[in-house]
Order: sequence, then C-alpha cells, then structure tokens
Amino acid sequence: MSNNSDRFLKGLLVGGIVGLAVGMLYAPKAGRELREDIRKKSDEFKDGLDKGVEDARVVAAHLLDEAVKKAETLSKQAEAIIRDAQEKAATIMATQEHHNTVASQSAEVHSDQSAPAGSGKNKQTETTTRKRGKKSPKA
Repeated sequence: MSNNSDRFLKGLLVGGIVGLAVGMLYAPKAGRELREDIRKKSDEFKDGLDKGVEDARVVAAHLLDEAVKKAETLSKQAEAIIRDAQEKAATIMATQEHHNTVASQSAEVHSDQSAPAGSGKNKQTETTTRKRGKKSPKA
C-alpha cells in the first residue's frame, strides 16, 4: 500500500510540474499574467496534493483499524481453540488415568485368583478346599 501511494504521489508531482511547464511555454502572456497563472496553478496543484495525502491517510487509518479488528478476532478465536484443546486433553488424561486404575485393579484380582493355595493370596480357594474335607496342598 505504501509503495503504491508513494508511486502515485511521485507521478502526480511530476505530471503536475510537466503540465505546468508545457502550459506556460505554449501560452504566451505578459509577465504579470504569467506569474499569476503560475501562482494559481501551483496553488491548485498544492491543494490537489494535500487532498491526495489526506485521502491516503484516511484510507491507511481505515485499513489499520480493520487490521487491528481482524487481529483481535483471530486472537480471540485462537484463545478459544487453545482453551478447548486444553479441556479435551484434560478429559483424555483423566479417562486414561481411570483406565489405568481399572486395569491395575483387574490385574491384582487376576493375580490373587491365580496364586497357589496356601500362599495366603487365594483365601477363597483354600477355604473351599477345607470345607470339602480335603487337605490343601502346601507349597
């Protein structure tokens, strides 16, 4: 944007100067009239240049405001996405911890059930064997 504005303003300046010079060369007038025309043309050119600069400032300010608003919107969206991802990660971690706890408890139960009789780990099997009147094998 700045590069295009600079090129436009340079072109406007050069074009104004060339137009003024050509106009003065082809319009023979008395010294006083010529100076008056030069003053009028330079005032018109200055006014046009001032208006062009002001228009460029207004456009630049508008573009800057739009860019700031867009950046704020994108920042808020990014924050929401990050917050959502953190919540999902926490849920996944809690679920994984729960599954690990259940798996660990299940492994302990299976370990207790497969222990040899008399080792004190499988009391249900030992008790059942005594009730039937059999001697439990000693390890």
